[in-house]
Amino acid sequence: MLKPAQVFSSPDMHASCLLLMAIDSWGLDCLQWEPETFTTAVSDEFGVVLHGLNYDKLQAAVSLVNSNLYHRSPGAFCAINKALSFKPVNPNEFNVCNLDDVLWGTTEAKLLEGPEDYVEQGFTHDISRYVGQLLQSEGVTNPPSNLAFAEYDDSVADATEMAEFTDPTAWKMTMQRQEGEVEDMNRFMGINLIRLFKQLKALPLKNNAELQMSIDDMLDNIKTKLGAYADSEDYEP
Repeated sequence: MLKPAQVFSSPDMHASCLLLMAIDSWGLDCLQWEPETFTTAVSDEFGVVLHGLNYDKLQAAVSLVNSNLYHRSPGAFCAINKALSFKPVNPNEFNVCNLDDVLWGTTEAKLLEGPEDYVEQGFTHDISRYVGQLLQSEGVTNPPSNLAFAEYDDSVADATEMAEFTDPTAWKMTMQRQEGEVEDMNRFMGINLIRLFKQLKALPLKNNAELQMSIDDMLDNIKTKLGAYADSEDYEP
């Protein structure tokens, strides 16, 4: 079992764990705090410095549960994805995120918001095109399910469809390569889900039945997402 001080000071903690630990420590009112208040509260109560990456992750998690900016603003979408992916965020500029950031960011965002709310909100055209361009740069036109909202240029879809008929052999090779790319993406998300699962199980929460229900829901969702990874030797139910 982790100690609260470890949760807030370790740069390896996922945003979901930081948010749950904050709510457990200070109640739901902390969701309305100014960002700097978290730094002061962690220092006063636990005698440690809130790690800079954890500061960014906490703000990302709070934004996800308090607003729909993640689904409406490309800037917020990229910044939150970077923070959830353990990367520093610069609040004074557009934070360019890469495909790995989007893969994990959308995965954890869906867990934090809840699958139904996440799907219902959808994404704007600008965000969907941004993700489509990231996938296109990797030659992927059939992305994993959590990036199904991506939008591509019409020319990409037309070229893919035409290749199936004009050069079936090359088209088959392209599809096989894409399957390998998607498998790598799913493996990447699976590894992170396993780590998040372990962290959630080790959180030193007080007797908070409502929070425990939230954790149980997240754990169930993780188990569903893991699929084949649940059979991995690294997986501990």
